[in-house]
Amino acid sequence: MLETLDAATTAARLPYAALADAIAQVLRDARAGRALAPARLVMPVAGGGSLLLMPASNADIAITKMITVHPHNPGQGLPAIH
Repeated sequence: MLETLDAATTAARLPYAALADAIAQVLRDARAGRALAPARLVMPVAGGGSLLLMPASNADIAITKMITVHPHNPGQGLPAIH
């Protein structure tokens, strides 16, 4: 079953300062040509939704931001974005 976390629980489970620093470094490296950050990949999913994949990497870290968007979920009492 999918667990949906509120903002406070998410903040408690993630080291945001370290994560933000790592993401900022990847962005600086990408601008300097020392990292890869290809264009976002968008894939359709059942029910009219989308899966968004945004990878990036440098010499120290590889990350992927993954989001699913389900525009019809709010009518069913579910979040539109996961």
